[in-house]
Amino acid sequence: MAIIYKTNIQSEADFLAFSTDIRSEADLSVFWSQDRFDAQESMIWYPTEIETEAQKKVFMTTFKSEADLVIFECEYKHEAEWLNSSKEGLMV
Repeated sequence: MAIIYKTNIQSEADFLAFSTDIRSEADLSVFWSQDRFDAQESMIWYPTEIETEAQKKVFMTTFKSEADLVIFECEYKHEAEWLNSSKEGLMV
């Protein structure tokens, strides 16, 4: 399950992510779900504003070079997938 809290404090984050518009540049094609029960896999993220209920805290960076994970935000759930499986460990 991937319940994600976006933090504004870089040092609090479990990892840094950069969002790209080019799918082929991404490590992960992620789908943001509005249903927390959809988020049963690491590629489907449910956003929360409650820090304590999050499984992972992410800081969205503006610099691709400092990101631990490059994400492409897909439109449909079935498009969500790991494009670089070596990065899957960030979601464990």
